[in-house]
Formats: sequence, structure tokens, C-alpha cells
Amino acid sequence: MKNSRSDILLAALQMFATHGFDAVSLEQITDNLGMVKSSIYKHFKNKQDIFDSIIDYMATRDAEFTARFAMPDTASGGVATLAAVSEFSHAMFDFWTRDKFAVAFRHMMTVEQYKSPRMRRIYHQYFCAGPVEYMAGIFTAVMGDADAAWGRAAAFFGIMRMGYDLYDNANGKSAVAAQIHTQIDNFIQGVQNEIH
Repeated sequence: MKNSRSDILLAALQMFATHGFDAVSLEQITDNLGMVKSSIYKHFKNKQDIFDSIIDYMATRDAEFTARFAMPDTASGGVATLAAVSEFSHAMFDFWTRDKFAVAFRHMMTVEQYKSPRMRRIYHQYFCAGPVEYMAGIFTAVMGDADAAWGRAAAFFGIMRMGYDLYDNANGKSAVAAQIHTQIDNFIQGVQNEIH
């Protein structure tokens, strides 16, 4: 029987990703974990508290992930080399396609974004405007042209975002991952060529 806080978060997240937040009850989460409902109250007040804890935990993991690389905390927080951007981007693709928690979070937010303005903001923070603005700031520092950098950032994240979807639905996941990694390298090389 698994009943640690992290076990509950992952189990609930996977259920929310599959069925949607509204369709999953606290009883279903405890049944899935093989625990009694009263045990869950040692860690969480209610289902909404579990959901909010998932959001908080993902924010912490995202910050920890970024900190492992020579990347600024925010788009305006510093300069990154193209080599660091490349390394970070390869790892980011693998994180969002292979890490159990990150994959389930991405799937959950894809569904939940349509249910409230808050969910839409969170989805955009992780999978739309947030990454594009972050990369635009980095490319602006590298390229010196904010308009060109924004276009490059949008195109770059297009590769990443489409790569997530292609990977999710592929029978040959390793072949898709290899192709996306090649596209990341090609894109970064193209930016390098534009600078020189």
C-alpha cells in the first residue's frame, strides 16, 4: 500500500490526466491507492488541496530542472549561451515526454485548460506563452533583435510542442525522439549561423 504524500500526488495526477479533475472523487483516489479515506486527510484537506499541491510541486520541479542548467531563472534574468540552450532544450524535451509526473501534468493541463481562466493561465505558463517568452528573452540577448528573437522563439517552441504530441502518439517513440533532437540541433545551428 502506497500512502506517502508523493504517492498520493502522482496517483491523483494520473487520474486527473486520464479522466479530468471534476470526474475523479477523493474516494476513487484512495481506492486506487488501496488506502482508507481518512488516511488522505493526514496529507491533504480535500481534492482541491491535492490539485493545488500538484501545481505547486510542478512549479518546484520546473525551477529545479531549470537550475540544473546554465540558464537564467527568467527570460530577463541573464544570458545563456546557445550551447546551454541546446543542452537545456534536449533535456526539456526528455523531461516533458518521459518523466511520469511531468507527462501526466502536461496531459492533465491539456484537458483542464478549457475549464477555467486559472487553468488556462497555468497551461499557457507551461506550454504556450511562458516558454515562448522565456526563449524570446534568451534569443534577444543572443541575437540583439527582439522581433527576430520572438519569431525564433515561437518557431523553436513549435518544434518542442509538436514533438510532445508526436511522441505521445507514436508507436516508435525512440525514432520520434531522435527526430526531435535532430530538429533541436538544426534549429540552434540555424540561430548560430544567423549571428555570424
